Order: sequence, then C-alpha cells, then structure tokens
Amino acid sequence: MNKRKIIFYSSTGPDADDGAWRAFRYAERAANADVEAEIVLVGPATGLMRRDARNRLEGKVRDSVDAVLAMDVPIWLSPGCAEYRGVTDVDLKETGAAVREMGEMFQDIAAGAQLFPCDS
Repeated sequence: MNKRKIIFYSSTGPDADDGAWRAFRYAERAANADVEAEIVLVGPATGLMRRDARNRLEGKVRDSVDAVLAMDVPIWLSPGCAEYRGVTDVDLKETGAAVREMGEMFQDIAAGAQLFPCDS
C-alpha cells in the first residue's frame, strides 16, 4: 500500500505559545506512526523558524520540534511570509526548512496528499 502524505498546515505565529507548535507535535506523531508527513508554515507561522522563537522552547514542545528536525520531516515556508517575518538563511540552515511556493502544496493535495489544518 502506498503511503498517503499528510501536510500539517499552520498560520499560527510564535505569540500563540504552545498552540503555535501544534503542527510539529502532530507531524512527530504521524512520522512515528510511519506516515509520510510534511509541515507547511504560512503567514505568522513562518516566524517559528527564527532562532529567537526556537530558543524560547522548553519541555514537550521542544522535544517535538527536536524530533521533527531529527527525522528530517520536510518543513516548507511561504517565501514572502518568511521574508516579511525576518526568517534568515541561517534559520533555514539550522532547521532544514526551505521556502516553497504555495502552488506546490496545492499540486500535492491534487495528487492525493491530505491537508491537516493545525490552527486553533
């Protein structure tokens, strides 16, 4: 059976505390269940990849983010949103995240990927 990809989509930014990291918690659980997972961050959520946002993490949230990064779960950022929120090339390198046009996500969905919104 072919794995069906789940795209965990979030626009919730760093000011939402734990809720901002919901996509990472869900992606970790999916990857641990041998489900192909990706994270797509748009709008304020792209700011989650900034070092200052990541440095504030602790406890289970930090564990989930670290696990997602260690498992190389793809993390995609909307290019304009990431630029607007000050995500740097250093942030991208440290997290393995990359910018990707939204049209590519829509192509994945059209090809059978499931979109899982993670906003409150």
